[in-house]
Amino acid sequence: MLAKFLQACVRGALITACLAGSIPAAVETLTWDDCLKIAATQNPSLQSARKALDAKAAAYHGSFNALLPNLTLGYSYATSDQLSAASGLTANTSWH
Repeated sequence: MLAKFLQACVRGALITACLAGSIPAAVETLTWDDCLKIAATQNPSLQSARKALDAKAAAYHGSFNALLPNLTLGYSYATSDQLSAASGLTANTSWH
């Protein structure tokens, strides 16, 4: 009688745990390719090595900046009043 009671308690606990989500209802089988994909995306050493490789590639491409020509653009303007004041000339503002 005690054995039946314990079995019922264990069954109830397992059913409660499954319904609560703490124990997966089905186990997923992983293939070798699945394992490799998980390892490639979640391994901290591989992620670090990938970031280091990206940094080296950026430094390599950045080294070409010394070989490429530079281009500098600028823009300025002045009104005729500013030009005449700077040269000592007066502007003729009367119209005939």
